[in-house]
Order: sequence, then structure tokens, then C-alpha cells
Amino acid sequence: MPLPNVSRRALLASAGLAMLTEVVSGQENPGVAVADRTTSIKITRVTPLPGGSKVYVKIETNHGVTGYGEITGLEPKVAAALVTSVFELLKDENPTRIEHLWQKVYRSHRDMRGGPFMVHCLSAIDMALWDITGKLWGVPVYRLLGGPCRDKIRCYPNAKAYKQAAGGPYPFAGTPKEIAALVERIADGRKKVGPEGAMIFDAHCCLPPPILIQLAGAIQPYDTKSL
Repeated sequence: MPLPNVSRRALLASAGLAMLTEVVSGQENPGVAVADRTTSIKITRVTPLPGGSKVYVKIETNHGVTGYGEITGLEPKVAAALVTSVFELLKDENPTRIEHLWQKVYRSHRDMRGGPFMVHCLSAIDMALWDITGKLWGVPVYRLLGGPCRDKIRCYPNAKAYKQAAGGPYPFAGTPKEIAALVERIADGRKKVGPEGAMIFDAHCCLPPPILIQLAGAIQPYDTKSL
């Protein structure tokens, strides 16, 4: 019988994926060797719950403790499908092993590692795992993260704070005209809150580093906090 027409590259990729899956889930994985044997709690179900432009992630356990997370900034149908696809990596795992599970999902596939789609979904899973752990310990999650370090925070938008978006995306480096337009957006925001208010310029992922460097020198008089 003739062999199927499969390229050498496809065979190598398939073998590599099989090896990676075996390492991630196998007994030689160092994370498996340090599993918490003092509890029987396990993840039993992960359910994506689309709601408008967001997807909420519900993680259930065999002890009846449930955690929730939220995905923002990703097409809901794509987010729901991705969350469903990673359930096999979480099934029967201890939900309080948050770092181990984050690394397990993040490193599960080299083509998705670090990609925004997977990281958006992983952030919601991470929230839900912290939610479950906080409920099990009977404390707010901030206690698990080291306790409170301030008794108040500045919120926006309000009468004394204004957030101005970049209006991008922008090219790798900006022309003088483009930089001037960004400065004008910031100046408009400053006018809205006056000299005593907080002007926040949200560059997010719209401005590459070179254009941010160009902008930094131009916004000094506006006392802007860049996020």
C-alpha cells in the first residue's frame, strides 16, 4: 500500500506537537510532581457565557465552588471557542494551583503562546481560578495577593479626571503632523479637567514605541500620565 502524501514538515510538526503535549501532561513535567495531595478538589467544567461584547468564563469544581472571569476586547464567538478548547488542559486539575495552570495553558501550543487571543482568554481563566481560591480560603482575593497597600484609589472618568484615547492605530513612527494631532488630543483633555485634574492618555496598543518616544517630549507641559 502506498504511503499517504504527507510532507516532511507536516510530519515533524505533528511529532513536535505530540512531544510537547506529552511533556505538558506527562509525569516528567515538574509541575505534576509537586501536585497538592492534601485536597480532592478538581475542575469539572469550564463554560463560556457570551454577554454582549464580552464573554464571562465560569469554572466549576467537584466541591461545588465556582469561579468567574471576564474576557474583554476579543470577538465573543472566538473567545468562547478558545475557552472551550483549553478545557482538556484544566479538567481534573486543582484550581488553586493558579501559576501551574497558567503556565500549562500558556505553553500548550507554540503557535498560540503569547498571542493576544489566547492571553485574553487565559486572563479570564486566571480570574476565575483566583475567585475559586479566595472562596475556598474565605478571604478577598487581594488578601491572597499580599493584602491591601492603600485605602483609596483614583478613578476615571469623573469631574477631576479624564481619559483620552489615542485614536489609532498609528504607524511605526509618526510625522510631525501626526505627533501634533496627538498632542492636540491631549491638550483638549487637559482643558476638560483644568490644571487641578488628572489627564490620562491611554496609548494601549495603538502607539508603537518609536512614536511614543516622539510624543513623550511633546506632552511634557500637559503633565500627562501615559498608560
